[in-house]
Amino acid sequence: MKLKDKIKFALDEARILILGGQVLVGFGYNSFFQPGSPKLLVLSQYVMLGSLALLLAGLALTMAPAARDRLFEQGEPTPGLLHFATTMLDYALFPFAVGLGAAAGVALRMIAGTAVSAAAGSAFFLIAIFVWYGGRWVAAPTPAGQDSQKGESVELKDKIDQALTETRMVLPGVQAMLGFQFIAMLSDSFQRLPDAFKYVHVASLGTSAVTTILLIAPAAFHRVAEHGEATDRQHRVTTRFLVAAMLTLPPAITGDLLVVFWKVTSSLPLALGVSGAMLVFFYAVWFLPGLTLRAHERSPAHSPARMPMHPSPGHGAHDPSH
Repeated sequence: MKLKDKIKFALDEARILILGGQVLVGFGYNSFFQPGSPKLLVLSQYVMLGSLALLLAGLALTMAPAARDRLFEQGEPTPGLLHFATTMLDYALFPFAVGLGAAAGVALRMIAGTAVSAAAGSAFFLIAIFVWYGGRWVAAPTPAGQDSQKGESVELKDKIDQALTETRMVLPGVQAMLGFQFIAMLSDSFQRLPDAFKYVHVASLGTSAVTTILLIAPAAFHRVAEHGEATDRQHRVTTRFLVAAMLTLPPAITGDLLVVFWKVTSSLPLALGVSGAMLVFFYAVWFLPGLTLRAHERSPAHSPARMPMHPSPGHGAHDPSH
């Protein structure tokens, strides 16, 4: 299988994980604004807070290959990108399994006892872990292909297709946020928030809306300006809009994380600390690998060797003894 096809598979698999995760992220945020939320035990509310934080971390890991590709590879298939995407998806499965188990346990707590709901949540978590990670335990890994080269020639249409695939990877995360943010404003629980946290929520909603506009822009540009043609300009525009969207999405996510953490804990320092740490995590996972690789590639150590300023003896240098 060609390297570009392997990378395409990895990105498609990331989209599958994000599509499943967006439901859990949406439920995690919405649960704190529903009428039944105060009926939950304090422990259940903290379980939901912890699982939401892990889900967001998993979301960041799953989207990381798109950011690295736009910042460094820019559509070129490389073994490094394939390895990075595989590693990020491997790590992201665990927090999604935790989020699934926590959501199931907390939901069942409304109709069953603590022991039953805890057992059910643990069962869902263990089933997910076994099914998702079990492949490495029950079968020997398939030998890797010969992907030692820097990359392979890729047509422009394939680069644009990969860029649009990466755009579709990010969009579900925005969908989960934007839907929750609009609905939350209609709830009684939202109306009881202090004005400062209402403004934080509105700012997060606005940032989500801007992110949605940015992610839809490449498709609109392709239809309106390029009439569906594959052009270098389309590839550049898609890259810029996607990078811009990944800059605006983390504040939209972590702003409302600040709101829900304060709502449950009533501790502003804790809420600021957790949301601030999550914001740094998003930017570090998405942008640090690509920017580091770009800086490393442009460093003098990787630039073409310069010719010596003076010829060495024996190669045309003037010998003072003569």
